[in-house]
Amino acid sequence: MRCHFGDEQTVAETAGGRFHGVRHLGQSVLWSAREGLFVHDGEAAERLGPPCDGGFDAVEEDGVRWVVCARRPMPDAAKEGGLVAWRLAGERLLVPLPGAVGEASEGVALALHEGRLVVAWHQGSPKAFHVWRQDLDPATLTAHGEPERLSNPPFAAGAPSVHAGEHLAIVWGEQWADVEGRHRVAGHVVVSVDGAAPRMLVEVEDTTPSPVIARDEEGLLLLFRDQRDPLDYPSIFGHRLSSDLRLHGRLRLIGRADEGGPIRTFGCDIDGARTQIAVVARSWGADDALVAAHLLDAELAERFHELQVYEWGGQLVLGDGVCENDSLELLVAERVVPASDDARRRTAHLVTLPARCGAGPYPRTGEH
Repeated sequence: MRCHFGDEQTVAETAGGRFHGVRHLGQSVLWSAREGLFVHDGEAAERLGPPCDGGFDAVEEDGVRWVVCARRPMPDAAKEGGLVAWRLAGERLLVPLPGAVGEASEGVALALHEGRLVVAWHQGSPKAFHVWRQDLDPATLTAHGEPERLSNPPFAAGAPSVHAGEHLAIVWGEQWADVEGRHRVAGHVVVSVDGAAPRMLVEVEDTTPSPVIARDEEGLLLLFRDQRDPLDYPSIFGHRLSSDLRLHGRLRLIGRADEGGPIRTFGCDIDGARTQIAVVARSWGADDALVAAHLLDAELAERFHELQVYEWGGQLVLGDGVCENDSLELLVAERVVPASDDARRRTAHLVTLPARCGAGPYPRTGEH
């Protein structure tokens, strides 16, 4: 199987050094940077509000988009942090939400489940690195009850993700000091299923495992970041899950993932076979970073060796994507390289990049 890129299209740029987050919903893309939170519907970009430096997420169903944004506090400006939700449809809604957001908040996750919009987020306050949940009415954004803390108070929790299917699963990583450990940090990935108390899925050593649960034709799967012997760098791993969300089968090493950030995953029919795509950032050489897309089969083995989005001297550190007409469209964000002699490197860009994979033949970049 071969893969070919099409022409990239620049969607946005920022002078703020980096993008806080990016999401691709298919018909629209969203991003947060110093200039604010934006949505681009394919024709023009619209600013929704101030930046989401604590993370954001978005989902879409039947032409309606929901967005939840976490804004960190700014003590020097006497501004408190908090959550804000949008419902983007014919009649738009903008509603502030209850819930604590701290100086180190780093993630929001959304899912629609059984008539509710489920919001999970990372608090990130000093001595309070917790994961919280709040359910909203999708039509009015009215909160159902008070926010619920999901994570274990003695541990430092990381950014959550949410999977809505037969069960609602919220998954995140937790760490604690381990004086006996090689890295002096121990941790695990935990999951809360249908509102139950969290339980451990797998032990990890990496402090930002960024776990995500997805479903393909073979069932449920777990993707997460970890650093394990004999590897001396963090990598992305995959594991099958049973229908009740317990580990099933064997662990699979997928590839290098040492630039942090979220793991994005989606399904696509490629060359007649259902394929799960995992998008992560990783280093390249001593100074560069790229975004890699892994095309996984039913055994979580790669169908194609790491589709790489790379630019010499660049820092490509965030990615997302969708499947359209049996082809991929990747959304890739870079961060600035302040010491670069190239003026372009001192501005961070967000681009979309189509990719076609299969037996071919396919046109080279620039040919139509």
